[in-house]
Amino acid sequence: MTSPRRARRARRAAVPCLLAALTAVAVAACTSSGDGSRASGTSTVTVTAPTSATTGPTPTPTPTATSDVKGRAHDLGSVAKVSQVGDVVVVELDRWSRDGVRDSTLAEQGVPVQPHRGNPFDNQNSSKTYSAPLADDATAFTNTCVVSGDDLGLRVTPSPAATFVRDVDPDRVLIVTYDAQGRITRLDTDPRCPAAKPTPSPPTATPTAPAVTTTAPATP
Repeated sequence: MTSPRRARRARRAAVPCLLAALTAVAVAACTSSGDGSRASGTSTVTVTAPTSATTGPTPTPTPTATSDVKGRAHDLGSVAKVSQVGDVVVVELDRWSRDGVRDSTLAEQGVPVQPHRGNPFDNQNSSKTYSAPLADDATAFTNTCVVSGDDLGLRVTPSPAATFVRDVDPDRVLIVTYDAQGRITRLDTDPRCPAAKPTPSPPTATPTAPAVTTTAPATP
């Protein structure tokens, strides 16, 4: 028969084992579901290290051709200089005037392209020029006076303006047409005709001396 003292000792020894068993059961319940899968609430966190941006060379800004004549529809002048801004040809124009035509009228209406004699143009200010880019489809027209008797005719030869302005005589007066952005769309040469040759005067008749009649005296 077991003594009361020995029974108390056995009960004290069983208490730690019981606590350990209960703890193991609780942990298993928290970490797994009934079918053995992971408990909800467990998440995986992925940390991505930041990547440093690659610094390349700074792009060079593209130059832009500007116009000094925006607002004008027409002009009159000679080519003072030709330059290249990016892919655009830029013309510096030495502005001329026409006798009897106000500049405001010329800027709005232009001047007629027709054969004529004499020089109706005047360069009043050769120190100031005006820049205007050529439009992509700008065309130059070389207008040549054709004289036939007393009639003055016109022969027209077109060519690309970008080629024409590089070879044109700087003293040649051009009639210029602009678009709304102030770009040159057309160039016309002035068809001035050569001066008329003077009409020769008819030959002057040489006066003829009157005939002299001599009568011999009668013989007595």
